[in-house]
Amino acid sequence: MKKPLLFLILLPGLFSGQLSGQTTLARWTFEGLSLSSSLNTSPTVLGGSLSANSGSGSATGVHASNSFWITPTGNGSNKSLAASTWAVGDYFQFQTSSTGYAGLAFTWDQQSTQPGPRDFTFSYSLDGVNFTNVLNYSVIEASPSWNNSTPQTGTSTNFSLDLSSVSALANSSSVYFRLTNTSTVAVDGGSVASNGFSLIDNFNVSGTAIPEPPMFAFGMSLLSVIGVVGWKRSRGRSHS
Repeated sequence: MKKPLLFLILLPGLFSGQLSGQTTLARWTFEGLSLSSSLNTSPTVLGGSLSANSGSGSATGVHASNSFWITPTGNGSNKSLAASTWAVGDYFQFQTSSTGYAGLAFTWDQQSTQPGPRDFTFSYSLDGVNFTNVLNYSVIEASPSWNNSTPQTGTSTNFSLDLSSVSALANSSSVYFRLTNTSTVAVDGGSVASNGFSLIDNFNVSGTAIPEPPMFAFGMSLLSVIGVVGWKRSRGRSHS
């Protein structure tokens, strides 16, 4: 009887372990990306791609006016994504899938150069059209500046957001996230001007795996079988 009972105690722990721990769904570091130096309202890729460097998904940006889209030094990496000529409503955007995952969380690095934009909002969407705002935040000009060897951590250029309470983002074939400029105030407190850039790097989307129902069904069936076997063995010994 002791062996079946021990297994009954351990088995639930094996199943519950599948519920914990975050998995990276998509991460953008922009390494290998080359962009056209021509003015445009969105980045034009010459080499590499705007696809996620880890996981799957795509990134882009949209501005109301033609802007320079460049890949300057990132936060501890060779490249980031940056754009000039910011107006209210301009944004960076990231898209990925959360199929099989819930409890989404985000980290990213962002800064602006003077006189680049200070104020942004983070929003999400399930269709790429209708967005829900969830966080207003402000960026700074990094001091010291980002470099390609030592990432800045625990500074005002590092951001994190936990949206695990937003059930709508769970198990969706496509989810979208925007970082949208919301004011004309620059990082130096003046007004945003066309020669001010905002830079983003290391945008990471993570989630917690949702256990598949067949696994739970198998587990429950296995528990039942073990219980019956243990009961029969115990009953057999009691009659012997």
